[in-house]
Amino acid sequence: VDDLTVGVEAAVADLSNWRLVRVMKALAAVDRVGDRFPLWRRCATEFTTRQNMSAARVVTATWVHCYGKIWSENVRTMAQEVLDGEVLSNRVSLLEMLEVTLSFELEAGQPLNIGPDWRAAMHDAALEPQVDNYFVSEVMLCLDQLADSEDWQGGFQPQATVGPFIFDFLHEATRTCITVEGLYCRRTHILKHRLIQRMDFDGEPHRAVVIGYWDWNRARTGDAQEWLGRALKGDPRHLGDS
Repeated sequence: VDDLTVGVEAAVADLSNWRLVRVMKALAAVDRVGDRFPLWRRCATEFTTRQNMSAARVVTATWVHCYGKIWSENVRTMAQEVLDGEVLSNRVSLLEMLEVTLSFELEAGQPLNIGPDWRAAMHDAALEPQVDNYFVSEVMLCLDQLADSEDWQGGFQPQATVGPFIFDFLHEATRTCITVEGLYCRRTHILKHRLIQRMDFDGEPHRAVVIGYWDWNRARTGDAQEWLGRALKGDPRHLGDS
């Protein structure tokens, strides 16, 4: 990845606004957000010089900054300017902005000013039923089998609402929230999972578990149920080793 980013760095100035923001989000997907990464520094600097950036692209850029735990005054100002404007209609932008506002409040301790229209739109977007990705039904079958075990009695609730979010599955007794990662949304769950674990529900935090796309793709060719049981318990052997 680092070798590839060197080739992109020289071309950053020539990228369109859309492509610049996409590169920034791609860097989040491979954990290359932060000042120690040259391409990130180049993209972040370039972003501040751009004119006529659409609100949706500003939202995505601020989401990437929050993902990387970068809550600078400049990023906060960009987010607040979007919130002071017209409410966006794109669901992805609304979900990103919800996570941005929660990140500033719960992680940075710098709450943003959110109007009632924005608050309602973000709430509705977050609770809209999600479209199953390819693997969700397969994971559900294994979870149904695990529900017969002592560790996971009570079963798993699909499309469960926890705070402001919907998760693919919830085991209520252990407060385990599960996201099944799709091929085209890798690592977009990371900020959401960080936030849900900071929220206080009756004094008890929730656990957040991701079923990685490639991990499950390998596990499904062997003893998927045994692998899934380890993954839900946080056994590090489940990561990349099926």
